[in-house]
Amino acid sequence: MSDGNKSSCCKGNELPGDPRTLKSRVLETGASLIQDFTPVKQICAHLNAFHVYANDPTRCVEANHYCTHLTEDIRQCLIYDSPEKNARFIGVEYMVSPRIFATLPAEERKLWHTHEFEVKSGMLAMPAPAGVPDAVWEAAETAEMHDVAPVYGKIYHFWQVDRGDPVPMGEPQLMGSFPSEESVKVAHPAGLDSLLEDRNKRFGVDHRQKAKKREGIEAVEKHPAGRLLDIEIQRDGDISWFKTQDILDDGRRGICGAKKWILKARYGHMTIPDRGMVDAARSGQDQASNSLHMEQLVRSLIRGFNLRTVGRLALNGTSTFCACALIWEHLITIQLSEGPSMYPTFDVRGDWLLISRMHRNGKGIEVGDVVRYGHPNFQGVHVAKRVVGMPGDFVCQDKPLSTGIGKEGNMIQIPEGHVFLAGDNLPWSRDSRNYGPVPMGLINGKIIARVWPLSKMGWVDNPLQPAQLEGQNI
Repeated sequence: MSDGNKSSCCKGNELPGDPRTLKSRVLETGASLIQDFTPVKQICAHLNAFHVYANDPTRCVEANHYCTHLTEDIRQCLIYDSPEKNARFIGVEYMVSPRIFATLPAEERKLWHTHEFEVKSGMLAMPAPAGVPDAVWEAAETAEMHDVAPVYGKIYHFWQVDRGDPVPMGEPQLMGSFPSEESVKVAHPAGLDSLLEDRNKRFGVDHRQKAKKREGIEAVEKHPAGRLLDIEIQRDGDISWFKTQDILDDGRRGICGAKKWILKARYGHMTIPDRGMVDAARSGQDQASNSLHMEQLVRSLIRGFNLRTVGRLALNGTSTFCACALIWEHLITIQLSEGPSMYPTFDVRGDWLLISRMHRNGKGIEVGDVVRYGHPNFQGVHVAKRVVGMPGDFVCQDKPLSTGIGKEGNMIQIPEGHVFLAGDNLPWSRDSRNYGPVPMGLINGKIIARVWPLSKMGWVDNPLQPAQLEGQNI
């Protein structure tokens, strides 16, 4: 471990391999528009914290959790190293209520940890969505922390990004959460404030303020059975972490009470009291479990119907709806091609077209582009045609249903703020030959790609080139 403020918690590395090609991005865009991602769409929470390695408490790594609630008693989270679009998927965490935890075998319980310290210290944070007032989000986050603090978690990481692995290497690593500030210093000598400083800046949060707001969260009633990942030793009222090689007793380390040992196991460390304390704990375990079952059942039923849950669902639903509405209204949309007017460019029926909403009102379009616009004669009807002339251009307004452009009819100049549109399949198209130049204000997008069927997926090209007459462009 390096000295000072450096630690193994905050390292990054470049990904190997070539950048994604345009073809890959187009294929993925098309697939994402038509495939069903129902399980992933159930993700309802983003939490940020740091995980520590169970077999090496000198190492930790930042973890962004994207969580789904399967039931009131079970959650599951995908863990990424960042919230960016190129984030690496590094692990998973499962969370269960104390009621579920109490039913697990003793050996299984050793793999789980609590979240009390990371909640109360402000380490665990839910990054706020853009546009949500801080006061509103802080209230919602604090309510969620009341629910997270008592649950037990089980984490495995597959990709050790903190040591610079270019790809996932080796066996999955059992991870845990920090149980105390002193344990943080083992992995990050400068302490909790230093560890969270960069995270706080990136997400615009302050863990100290969060800790104050969470002072009212009740102390967690931990299960009487020992847990491997808390790695706690009581010494003069403080909780400390020690190396597994140490054997501690009253004389050498001043531990209060009966002699204790630290044992090294396959998955990490645990503290064991003397035999009498073990027997006493085991004799009361069944009774404690039954009481805990009933208590947690009542609490989960009450919690399932409280205002915090309703508020959280309403807030998540509103945020998702607003984000989708913004994208659909201002960035992109899709539409099914219908009718023969643009054949063979688009099929009569069955082509799904990607439409850029950033070209609405004719912004940035040019001759040869295919645009979608509101029909000037039929309200609510959207059609697609190719731009033949821009404002100020001279075009021949051929007769309706003619087989060519510029072969017959009157020469007109397209007025300012209008475009002349025509279908690619002229005999079967109703366009500006019928109703004249179209106001650019009716244009609500530019067709930029075909996303289905996959065999025809690709960008929509502009095939028109300037004509040549006696060596001059016209």
